[in-house]
Amino acid sequence: MKDISLWSIDQQPDWQPEILLLKSEDEELYRLWAEDTGAKRPARLYLIMPAGYDAEIVLAHYIKYRLGRADNYKVSLRGSETLFFDRWENLVSLINRYDMHSYAVIRETIPQVDIPLLPHLADALNFLDELTESILTPLAESGLYLEGDARDRAKWWHDKPGWLTRVRAYQERLRSHSGAARPLALRVEQLVESLIKVVSRLHQPSIGNVLYHASAYAFALAELRFQQKRLQESCVLAHRAIDLFLQHRGVNEGILAEFPEGLGFVKPDPSRELVTLMNTEHYLVRDAGLAKNPKRLTFLRWLNGLRNSLLYTHGFHGSLETEADDAIKEIADIVRKIGDGGRWRHTVASMLPSPIVESECLFDFEAGISTYLREAQP
Repeated sequence: MKDISLWSIDQQPDWQPEILLLKSEDEELYRLWAEDTGAKRPARLYLIMPAGYDAEIVLAHYIKYRLGRADNYKVSLRGSETLFFDRWENLVSLINRYDMHSYAVIRETIPQVDIPLLPHLADALNFLDELTESILTPLAESGLYLEGDARDRAKWWHDKPGWLTRVRAYQERLRSHSGAARPLALRVEQLVESLIKVVSRLHQPSIGNVLYHASAYAFALAELRFQQKRLQESCVLAHRAIDLFLQHRGVNEGILAEFPEGLGFVKPDPSRELVTLMNTEHYLVRDAGLAKNPKRLTFLRWLNGLRNSLLYTHGFHGSLETEADDAIKEIADIVRKIGDGGRWRHTVASMLPSPIVESECLFDFEAGISTYLREAQP
């Protein structure tokens, strides 16, 4: 790890940093000091122009990001601004992992400091707050349909997700933005457009296609919850994913169809009328030619029992990490064998595209800060 530090006549680093900043008026004093002490010259020396004298920490971060090797450097100057930058980087990482809960926690800890030369950071932060609260949180927390969005809950696929209406309004605000954070607005606009394409797959004429993508979406959320150690939710969503996938298969095979009261079996037995995971498996084997597989049947019974025993559903139990992990792996294997090979897995990966919000985009200093620095020959 290489250091970026500040030199002044009253404060010299105890070590030799890789990059050194000093006020332009101290340049001659620094050279005399270096000759007198025999100090090793830094690899890079930057002079701070007079207008930037109150923003040394900000300028150090500018250098760090403009070098393009942010992970290899640390800013040795300390202060509230440094804390701000550290937390900001953390926020970016959390957004890219869809960890909206942690984002909200960290966001509350960012100090309200007056950072000279960077008025656009507040503008950028507003973009990120709305992005997480209105766009990414509903997507990652199963909130695409909210109360009042659906006219008929039993046939939710007929109604456009309310999320799409909200995100379109957000997209218009991005397109009309002309402030200092315009580069970030452009990046976020690209992300929003890709998310709209993903969510639109859940609202289309073909019930079979809707169920297929809904299954992939539920499975993507199950994997996300597992990564976040939210194991009960992971198990419930994994159960829902295979349930929806078998329904998709049932619609395509003609054993399930849409009725006035919702999705139902075309030729049900009196004792198996409800559309459940185990009933769909039963009719797929009996009427649609799905190969009978004792191992698959045993797993589905186990998964159904696990799901029903959780406090989140009908029981009072929690979930072990191994149980959630086993559920995810086995479901992926089942779909691969009875479905369409790797296409469903590819669809799962596309349902939560990485936001790819980069620190370099947020720290877009070129509009002003670069004018306050001059690189000098050490």
